Amino acid sequence: MKRPKLKWIKSKTNEDLLVEMSEKIGFEVEVLRSDSSTELAKIYWVLNLSDVVIGVHGATMTQFLFMRPGSVLIQVIPLGTSGQQRHNMGNLQESLI
Repeated sequence: MKRPKLKWIKSKTNEDLLVEMSEKIGFEVEVLRSDSSTELAKIYWVLNLSDVVIGVHGATMTQFLFMRPGSVLIQVIPLGTSGQQRHNMGNLQESLI
């Protein structure tokens, strides 16, 4: 059986533990490490081929626009994040559905 593809967008989280946990529950995991020199086409293809994308709230999460319809985005919003930040990103997601 083909394992679903999960992409973690690099962040300051405990990455090794999260990847290990995701693999144990059956995901094929890749960590997307991008910076200002990463070609947009690479980011597009990595995210477009993913079934699930997980990342911490922030500007990098706008890359979810490259996900294909039917895939799942999980946005982690750290404790202490203002309500306005959560509200803004929520409106953006709802407008694309």
